[in-house]
Amino acid sequence: MAKTCPVCGGSYADSNAFCPTDGTTLLSDSASGDLVGSVIANRYLVSALLGEGGMGRVYLARHVRLPQQAAIKVMHAQAVGNRSLRDRFVREARILASLQAPQVSRVYDAGALKDGRLYLVMELLQGENLEAISERGPLALGLAARLLMQVCDGLIAAHDKGIVHRDLKPENVFLVADDEERLMPKLLDFGIAKLMGGATGGHKTRTGVPMGTPYYMSPEQCRGDKIDLRTDVYSF
Repeated sequence: MAKTCPVCGGSYADSNAFCPTDGTTLLSDSASGDLVGSVIANRYLVSALLGEGGMGRVYLARHVRLPQQAAIKVMHAQAVGNRSLRDRFVREARILASLQAPQVSRVYDAGALKDGRLYLVMELLQGENLEAISERGPLALGLAARLLMQVCDGLIAAHDKGIVHRDLKPENVFLVADDEERLMPKLLDFGIAKLMGGATGGHKTRTGVPMGTPYYMSPEQCRGDKIDLRTDVYSF
């Protein structure tokens, strides 16, 4: 797969990250919009696709000058012109940047690619989500209690800043090893989180469908009514 320099227009091998003529970040010629092998913001070299969801793709990347790896979430190309999806993406970046709790995934950087796609550079987490772990069998009572108390700590940190997650579920609780090699949770996916005191309404999508995961949604969330911090308590 070839890459093109947006400055000089030259075409170079896929193994090159920067233009050998002017040092500009090379762009992939792939029509699929895949970013593997390219450099984001002149500093994050994308090496693999980690996953894909409704909002975008998540890539593994490393800083080209620092010994640091990260996960980069990039919105789908078809979402670029969707104001609602762009607003959700920006809101998630701002929310994560405002939360410094150890139970919440950290965000390092954010911006936009030349084609208008927004990206979010986040802490790279090694582990698996609570849903995957619990499917293999019940957790020991002591471990389950400790993990759930830590999830509460993460929710408290969000609620103290007026943030309602709105999509709390086992799939969005990622378990990693702490410094003592003990499991600890990280809350993920604040894509539909709500800032209390901001513009409200029915908390619905444009099609009038309440936002969230039905099995874990509070009754008022299912109805599209006004919600507050208690909806996360119900989901928990």
